[in-house]
Amino acid sequence: MAFMGATYYLLPLIFRRKVAFWSAARVQPYLFALGMLLLSMGMTFAGSFGVPRRHWDISFSQSPFDVQFNPAVDLVLAVMGIGGIMRALRTIPVLAGIARDMEELCPGALMLNYTNPMAMNCWALSRLSPVRVVGLCHSVQGTARQLADDLGLPLDDIEHRCAGINHMAFYLELRRRSTGEDLYPALRRLADEGRVPDWNRVRYEMLRRLGHFVTESSEHFSEYCPHFIRRDRPDLIERFHIPLDEYLRRCEAITAEWERMRDEFESDAPLTVERSMEYGSLIIHSLVTGERRTVHGNVPNRSLISNLPGGCCVEVPCVVDGGGLWPEAAGALPPQLAAIIMTNVNVQSLAVEAAVTGRRDHVHQAAMLDPHTAAELTLDQIEAMVEELLTAHGAMIPPLT
Repeated sequence: MAFMGATYYLLPLIFRRKVAFWSAARVQPYLFALGMLLLSMGMTFAGSFGVPRRHWDISFSQSPFDVQFNPAVDLVLAVMGIGGIMRALRTIPVLAGIARDMEELCPGALMLNYTNPMAMNCWALSRLSPVRVVGLCHSVQGTARQLADDLGLPLDDIEHRCAGINHMAFYLELRRRSTGEDLYPALRRLADEGRVPDWNRVRYEMLRRLGHFVTESSEHFSEYCPHFIRRDRPDLIERFHIPLDEYLRRCEAITAEWERMRDEFESDAPLTVERSMEYGSLIIHSLVTGERRTVHGNVPNRSLISNLPGGCCVEVPCVVDGGGLWPEAAGALPPQLAAIIMTNVNVQSLAVEAAVTGRRDHVHQAAMLDPHTAAELTLDQIEAMVEELLTAHGAMIPPLT
């Protein structure tokens, strides 16, 4: 089990030197040989290239934000859309290298990936390597907790059925466990009466429009459609409380938190460990002990959602036990949900194609089809922005032709 966030951060300290990503990737299965690889790339790139974390997160991750200010595309978190495309192009080659090492050193291992952009990364890995991969996120269980709070119910009295793609999965059913009551009418009343948290107004607005609640946060989802972030409509930003440039603030906060954690680890104070809501530890527990449980994972669409393309990365319930992890078919999504999801699957498809084949034109085409980008820029502006972003990334993105 390789915790490739903290581990990469600590490797240069352990070995007293900078560790290149290919040797760091290879040392992981030797150090942690339990047959699982847990990826959290927020920390990975900094340690893998021997770059101080603050410099990497704040300077490099800022480039999609800075470059786009001139062509006038505002971003919040850059997980999908133009920011997600660029993150995929620089992340997929590193993930593919790790997968190749797994093929040689631990071919039966299950890769547990927390790395964004989730759908593009996992989709590309499914094409580039036979290694088993499941992408993990906390949006399904995290939003369930938020909805329980909004409804004034205990979390353990909420049950749901959820499917879609990462950051665009929807609660197809939402019920009260103790009574079987459909909770959607109560949620819609909250939306109609305006009794919703300011930070969650985007999702409640989409509930009114689509009839189902989306799993990912309002600040994320505002980037995935063309309706909320408009440079010429600051009233929308204010009305829906959209925190532009949130990712940069999060980088600052995460950097400070890692420094605090390092100080804590190096002190003599006793450490306390509590289980979080993340699926990674639960999956590991089930694989080792055989205890059966259901999680939500991102896996290739092999007849799991019938009205989304085969092979794309979908987020569905997965049963996990001592025998492995087994995705469950969700059937067909309501047509309006499949339609809005497809606007992002189209972008993901072309970005993955660009990463796998090295074709530069697919990067441009992916950006051209992004709903938010297309709502703000002309085709010429999009082309110029993509070229400027590729130039800014330099060698961090493999050559494109």
